[in-house]
Amino acid sequence: MSTALLLCGCLTACSAGDEPPDGAEPTTTETGLTDECGNIFTPVVASAAEEITGSTEAVAYKVLTPAEIAEKLIHEAYGPEQIYEVGGYDLCQIWPSASSFFESLTISHSTARQFELEDVDLPDGSLVFPIGRRAYATSETAVIYFDCVIPSAGGRSTTVTTVASRMGLHPEPGQESTVMRLAHAAAFDLAGEMGCEDDGGLTEEPDLRPVE
Repeated sequence: MSTALLLCGCLTACSAGDEPPDGAEPTTTETGLTDECGNIFTPVVASAAEEITGSTEAVAYKVLTPAEIAEKLIHEAYGPEQIYEVGGYDLCQIWPSASSFFESLTISHSTARQFELEDVDLPDGSLVFPIGRRAYATSETAVIYFDCVIPSAGGRSTTVTTVASRMGLHPEPGQESTVMRLAHAAAFDLAGEMGCEDDGGLTEEPDLRPVE
């Protein structure tokens, strides 16, 4: 059972293990990937995943569904106990192939803490993107913060963090926009699942031009 803590702790954006989740059985599609990450794998997003893994045989393994994560985040924001999961919730893990155990990319969501929304130093080499409330990426990790107003919950607002993080190899700079595309696809899908007003300020197609 996950450990939940009261309004404290720092963001642990990714928690990919050394091997795919136990019992995960990916179902391949014409893109070479699966639908295990929700509805994010348009051909363009699938191509981005294949570029990151360096494989046209990339597969995805489900951890939690977008609906399950949406329910947990809404409970965190509006539930009476105000309990937060420190490490967030993994959506899925993407691997170069079904038999590979050397590199993965994990997509996860969490409730943003107030200190994360303040001005903080970004990781070295980060590029900033005009997406959501705040977004930045290196070639290893992309992070998006978006504000979610839920009309069905009385119009109260919460801020969600979506992270796409590579594990294993440490790539040279140059794939920031590619990793950001994956993070955006997952964030946009989750905003719809949560019923965020105006899709949390996210657009269906991301602006992947870094802010100067």
